[in-house]
Amino acid sequence: MNNHYLFSLFILLMGGCNYSAPNVANQSTSGNATIEKLPTGTIPGYQTIATGIISPKCLGCHSSAGGNAAGINLETYSNVRLRLALISSAVTSDSMPIRISPLTSKEKEVFLAWIDAGGPINSMTVATGPTTPVMVPPADPIPGPLPIPTPLPKPIPAPNKIDYKLVNTQVIGPRCLSCHSDSGGNSAGINLETYESVFNERNGIKSVISSGSMPLPRNRPLTDTQKQTILTWLNKGSPETVP
Repeated sequence: MNNHYLFSLFILLMGGCNYSAPNVANQSTSGNATIEKLPTGTIPGYQTIATGIISPKCLGCHSSAGGNAAGINLETYSNVRLRLALISSAVTSDSMPIRISPLTSKEKEVFLAWIDAGGPINSMTVATGPTTPVMVPPADPIPGPLPIPTPLPKPIPAPNKIDYKLVNTQVIGPRCLSCHSDSGGNSAGINLETYESVFNERNGIKSVISSGSMPLPRNRPLTDTQKQTILTWLNKGSPETVP
């Protein structure tokens, strides 16, 4: 909230109450007894502030009965919380309250401390006086990202264990079907979703795998295990099952 905005609100507050400067010389300045007796360092809860300061010093103007001067109503905790910065500036500058006796030094001190604490609904105590410094050990350096271990290469299955199901699971499914399937657009007119279609394309598959032109992208070739598994299967006649 900038100073220009606060100044404008002060003008509204002053004009909204529509009072001339009062003569408070003969009015009581003893303040609210509960507020005056608060020990130093004690920040009261909202109810004490409302009863001891807001009700007697603010609600004459800033309430429904008082006409909500300058469009400001301070009858509820939520309304007060929304106006903490404005109230703090008005109290600090002594521009409020008007027509009645001003806040005493103690009331002003307590009210501003309550505002500075964020307007707590419950009472709290703040430390006062000198304190002994607490030695805090230096924090451990923030660790960097943990190294990602290099996975061990998977062993190549024994030739007598390699059948279509294994090849489809380890090679064709993860590396070919993204292009050579109905959902992948059957690239180059080739569909490799069934054993029969793979068997019919076995010679072409062996050629592109051996040359490294497939699968794409070429910067992500088959692993050695994948390549040797499918070539072993192709070289042994591409059996659908093994005994």
